[in-house]
Amino acid sequence: MPPKLAIIAGGGDLPGKLINHLINTKQDFYVIGIIGHVRTDLLENVSHSLIRIGQAGLGISILKREKIKNIVMIGNVKLPSFLELRPDLRTFFFFLRVIIKSAFKFIGDNKILSNAASELEKEGFKIVGIDELLTDIIAPVGILGSVPMNKKLAEDVRIGIGAALELGRLDKGQAVIVKSGKIIMREDRRGTAELINRVKMLSDSNNAILIKLKKPGQDTRLDLPTIGIETVKQASEAKFAGIVIQGGATIIVNRNSMIKEADKSGLFINSIELDEF
Repeated sequence: MPPKLAIIAGGGDLPGKLINHLINTKQDFYVIGIIGHVRTDLLENVSHSLIRIGQAGLGISILKREKIKNIVMIGNVKLPSFLELRPDLRTFFFFLRVIIKSAFKFIGDNKILSNAASELEKEGFKIVGIDELLTDIIAPVGILGSVPMNKKLAEDVRIGIGAALELGRLDKGQAVIVKSGKIIMREDRRGTAELINRVKMLSDSNNAILIKLKKPGQDTRLDLPTIGIETVKQASEAKFAGIVIQGGATIIVNRNSMIKEADKSGLFINSIELDEF
C-alpha cells in the first residue's frame, strides 16, 4: 500500500480527476482545499479540510495529524496581495525568508512554490508530481487532433517560443500570444484564461497563436503548464489559429474532450520538442 497522500488542491478540474483516480485505485488520501480556489463540489464525501492560502501553520498541523507522507500540489491558485493574505506566523516568516533570499527583488510564482516545497520537505514530507500519479496526463509530442499547423506560421511560433522562454526565465508567466511576427500580449499572475480574455478585448486576435511552455529551470513537480477544453474554447472564441505547448512538460486535462473540441473549432494543437524550432 502506497504512503498516505495529501492533495493540496487549488482551482480547476485537475484535483477532481486525481481524486477519482485515487478512489478507483483504493489509495489512502486526504485533501486540503484552498478557500476561494478549490471547487467544493469535488470534495463531497471526501476527507478534507479547507484553509486560506495564509494559513500555512494550520495546513502543516493538519498534514501531521493525518499522518501524511507524500504531498501533491495541483490546481490553479492566484496569490493574493500580502494584506489580503492575512498570514499566520508560519506564513509570515516563510515569506520573510523568501524575500530576504531574493535580495528584495521580484518574486515569481515558481520561486514561491519551490520555497514552499522546500519548507514542506524540511517537515519530513515528500513532494510528488502529478505525472507520478496520473501517467497519461502529460502531453505527447506531435499534432494533437486532426488540424495541421500551417507551415507559414512557423516563424510566429519560433518568435513566440523565444518570448515565452524569456518570460519564464523572469518567472513572470508561462504563456504569450503571437501574431504576424509580434508578441501581442504576455501572461502574468492572472493566468492564461485572463490572458486570452485581455487579447480578445483589446486586440485583433484573429489567427493569433497561444504559446505555453514550462519555465526554464522549473521544478516539474510544481505548476506545470496546463491546458484543457476551456483553454481551447477560449482560443476558438478569440479566433486563434492554434495552440503550441511543450511535449513531455504540459498537463492536459480531459485530453480526448479537448482534442474533439479543437477539431470541431478548426484549431491546431502542436505539442513540440523545443529543439524543433
